[in-house]
Amino acid sequence: MFLIQAAQAVAQSIPDAMSPTLVPAQFTGSTLVVWLIDWMKRSDKISFINEHTAGLNRLCAVIGAAITAAGIHFSMESTSAGVYTVSIANISFETVTHFLQGFLVSIATQQTVLKIYQITNTLRKISDK
Repeated sequence: MFLIQAAQAVAQSIPDAMSPTLVPAQFTGSTLVVWLIDWMKRSDKISFINEHTAGLNRLCAVIGAAITAAGIHFSMESTSAGVYTVSIANISFETVTHFLQGFLVSIATQQTVLKIYQITNTLRKISDK
């Protein structure tokens, strides 16, 4: 009983990773990751990633999701000298759980975008025949 109450208290204190301001960033980041992986699979310059390297493709997706989720937690600000600095602030349990939630949302969004992309490519090929 105590663990359930503690988990509920922690869950209520964690901000929602899918707040209206973060939805476009999550979707855009996930779409970009899917596009980059597809581009790498079709590229002659990156021959070690293709449609037959499922494990490596998943690793690229996981790295992309981590980068997308991490983007929620840092900001780049310019100084008066024109130099950009990266600010990572408030590293706490809440920030880590928010990162994990954003990471999972990014993976799920990537999979959704990938399926839509695959369906539209199939439909495009059918319509060309």
